[in-house]
Amino acid sequence: MAETTIVLTADAFSLAPDRAELFRWLKCPEDLPAHRAFLEAWDEARACFERLCAPLCLAHLTPEGQATVFLTAGAALEAEVDRCFVRGACAQAALLNLMADQALFEMDGQAAKLLETRLAAQGLYIAARREAPVDFPLALQRRLFAPLAPSAPGISVTEAGVFRPVKSMLFCLDTTPTPCHGQAAHDCSRCRMQHCPYRRLRTQSIGSSTHNQTEDRRP
Repeated sequence: MAETTIVLTADAFSLAPDRAELFRWLKCPEDLPAHRAFLEAWDEARACFERLCAPLCLAHLTPEGQATVFLTAGAALEAEVDRCFVRGACAQAALLNLMADQALFEMDGQAAKLLETRLAAQGLYIAARREAPVDFPLALQRRLFAPLAPSAPGISVTEAGVFRPVKSMLFCLDTTPTPCHGQAAHDCSRCRMQHCPYRRLRTQSIGSSTHNQTEDRRP
């Protein structure tokens, strides 16, 4: 098996801010004064998101059959969030920050499906998905990202394994030529982030067409 890198850019993804979902994340009911501020900031925040979001997915496949997958929403969104806070546009900053989170999670689900299709065309199937910190230390992300770094200018990783920009993520896929029932999608039941707004029931994964109806509604 030859060493290859799969590149997916903006054209491969369908990303649109979901206002209803983001307002649920904000936990800001209509009777609070802040609700009006978020409504007034929505259109400008969405326009900024559409202009600045730069989705990128890189998947490096080794001859041994392991794929390292990197996703980012780009650095421009993060920089704009900082600028909004500096000039006091806090509602817009909060919305942009959540839009970037939502986009990254949606990219994860969409990229998983695209990669499964690309790999199947090469006669490869997903055996397992592994990600930090559950399956390997966060600091290992620095070494895992190294083969992808030349294709991701402007992305850096700290010694602790934290990406800059922070709206980025990495995971690994083990592949096999034997048909199996593994999946590339994130399994929320294995994640330690118990209060993540995207957390799903144990039978659901990010990228599921029913994910909006299967939220973890614990207080």
